[in-house]
Amino acid sequence: MILALLVSLSPSLAMAHFHRGGPHEAPPPDRVEVARPRSGYVWVGGHYGARHEHYYWSRGRYERERPHQEWRGGRWDRHEDHYDYSPGGWRR
Repeated sequence: MILALLVSLSPSLAMAHFHRGGPHEAPPPDRVEVARPRSGYVWVGGHYGARHEHYYWSRGRYERERPHQEWRGGRWDRHEDHYDYSPGGWRR
């Protein structure tokens, strides 16, 4: 019975799309955001996130400066057939 079930499902399993990693299309170009200098703060530019193969924009924001650290923005990298996002963060 189990073998019959597996055989009957095999065509649909062969046609199934198994999603691995992030979106298959590259993200759109980043939006231009204008930020004024603000004493004691660093501007963290916006970035695209992805949900269910669709990109959405997250606006930039100010972060309080951290002594002896710098902000490095996130980036999208291509891996085989998809894109993965590496978030930004504070680095020494």
